Amino acid sequence: MNAGAPPSRRPSRDPRKPRVAGLRHARVSSHQGATGGQDQVGSRAEARLGRTAWPTVTRWLPLAIASSALLLVLAAVVAVDVAFGLDGMEWPLWYHLYQEGGPVELMQWLLLLAGALLASATAGRTCGVEQRVSGAFAAGLALLAIEDAGNPSHLFRVYLDTAWARLPVFLLLAGIMLAVLPGLWNLGSRGYNTRTPLVMGYFAYGSAALLSQSYVVVPDSYPILGDWILDRIFAGELAPLPEAIWGSDTVAEATSIVFMDSLVEESIELLAAGLLCTVSWRLLTGSRSAASASGGVG
Repeated sequence: MNAGAPPSRRPSRDPRKPRVAGLRHARVSSHQGATGGQDQVGSRAEARLGRTAWPTVTRWLPLAIASSALLLVLAAVVAVDVAFGLDGMEWPLWYHLYQEGGPVELMQWLLLLAGALLASATAGRTCGVEQRVSGAFAAGLALLAIEDAGNPSHLFRVYLDTAWARLPVFLLLAGIMLAVLPGLWNLGSRGYNTRTPLVMGYFAYGSAALLSQSYVVVPDSYPILGDWILDRIFAGELAPLPEAIWGSDTVAEATSIVFMDSLVEESIELLAAGLLCTVSWRLLTGSRSAASASGGVG
């Protein structure tokens, strides 16, 4: 470098010239930021819309099926046995629909078995607490279906000739369903949303069991309660049984007893089966959501 030469200077920028590149960069950055914010807002809006659009009936699908079937059955009973009647029908329609092994009981068995299959599927795709709870719940529902359909406790009572022979079966069923209850309740806080149908299902089954035992303890309870319901709800117009059965003294008493044991009890148990199947349904859908959120398959 020449010692006598003046030091070189960078030419200064003309302050009147716009900083085109800087402004372009600022515009791009602000546009990207605005677009990113809009994307985030849009994603949150879509998520809220998805939660809103997800129909409530889907979350309660098994109960919706049970309730719809029950409403159709009751509508047929009211139309045939109260309003119009059918000529040549010796036994009323409500007796045929609610008799042992009839259509209403068949729907209960199907819902319990469906609940057992759904809970088994959940146990097969999960691990840890979820797997143990779902597997135990599936076993309990399967045993409930077997007891309801095959009535093994009644067979034990007949063969052993004592009412106490049914106790081990009931203790086994109650033990499994009560043992799995805390686990199902705790899963409600893990995104499975099982608590509401769980409480309602257990309450419904407990009510049906207490109602049934009330007739065993107080035999006059069913004739009195059945007569009150028939008079208040059906205005005394429900078609009676053609003859006195089950050791009753009159046709009216037999109608009240069979009405309570079949139509009232089985209707409650149908809703209870739908609620317990709903618990299994939510276990399965909850496990699928958890697997999707974690990037799992299925």
